[in-house]
Amino acid sequence: MHLADLHLGAPLSYLGPKAEQRAKDLESAFFRALELAPEKNVHAIVIAGDLFDTFNPPPELVQRLKVALARAIANGTPVILIPGTHDSHRYARCVYTRESFPGVDILLDAGKPVRRELNGHPAYFYGFSGGCSNQGASPFRRSPDGGLHIALVHGSLSDGTHWSQGTRDFSLRPEDLRLSGFQYVALGHHHNFKEYREDNLLAVYPGTLEGIKFGENGDRHLIIAEIDERGTTLERIKHNRRTLSEIRIDLSASDIRSAEELATRLLKFSDLDGIIKVSLSGLADFLPDVQAIEARVANSFFHLQIEDETTVHESETIRSAMNENTVRGIFIRKMLERIKHGTDDDRPATELALRLGMEQFTRVGNENQQTLD
Repeated sequence: MHLADLHLGAPLSYLGPKAEQRAKDLESAFFRALELAPEKNVHAIVIAGDLFDTFNPPPELVQRLKVALARAIANGTPVILIPGTHDSHRYARCVYTRESFPGVDILLDAGKPVRRELNGHPAYFYGFSGGCSNQGASPFRRSPDGGLHIALVHGSLSDGTHWSQGTRDFSLRPEDLRLSGFQYVALGHHHNFKEYREDNLLAVYPGTLEGIKFGENGDRHLIIAEIDERGTTLERIKHNRRTLSEIRIDLSASDIRSAEELATRLLKFSDLDGIIKVSLSGLADFLPDVQAIEARVANSFFHLQIEDETTVHESETIRSAMNENTVRGIFIRKMLERIKHGTDDDRPATELALRLGMEQFTRVGNENQQTLD
């Protein structure tokens, strides 16, 4: 079983009051994976970095993890893990150096593989990440010993296109994989599934078990690899309880002309387990009050957030108010003049100022009307 990037203890602050519940989802996904291991006849569990979201996770979280890992080991399933970037061994107070995880093989030295007997096969596990010591001096190679050779890598596999690397990442190239002699490379660090195959070698990013942030959208899978000297086969099992998704609505190309119609459209995507981001674009004939619309439909989603990227300076609302002999009219005319003669760099900020100003005029007008009523 190949796991990575669990990020247990992540704050998930973008979810507001749902953050704590979502953090429990991440824990549950990990615990359910461990519990599935005996049923799937798993001979070893590898965790390729970022088990925790921080090098110094809360003690109560660490204790829950110890209990779960001890249970897996007591069932006869070895657990091998490496630090990642978030829970890196480079931090002086790293959880892996100040806490003991009985029975868990924590690979902190890239030069020292761990040997395990798995289902009658000698298997060697190697750890490579920004959190492992001796990483620069140890080549990315297997030993000549017979058996299965499995590398755990928390870092970036870069092929010059879409597997890009950060400046502090442990980095690999496809040629490094080809020359390594490993049968399986258990990757971590990038949060979406990706595989690289050549001859008898397979390298895999398993992705997160539950989407943590937008971009980790759709179904998330548990990865089980069956490895022998002839090659590797993968089983991907849908595992997530909630799903992240992103929706774009171009108001210029839609028949939405009011906040009421926009709320009605959003309810078509209602999902009590859905974590959804809606991006509004195009020309809006009304001023979307994002917070009010979110509050209106919130009970139809686990979490909904709206990003307003619309433009309003050519909208009917602006055109109908620009010639008023009022403070609002003067404000609109000044903002439109700035937009017309401003630079491309200045235009987004001026558009935002126009929108915010119009929202304030609308809010004050509504409050005054309520006072008169």
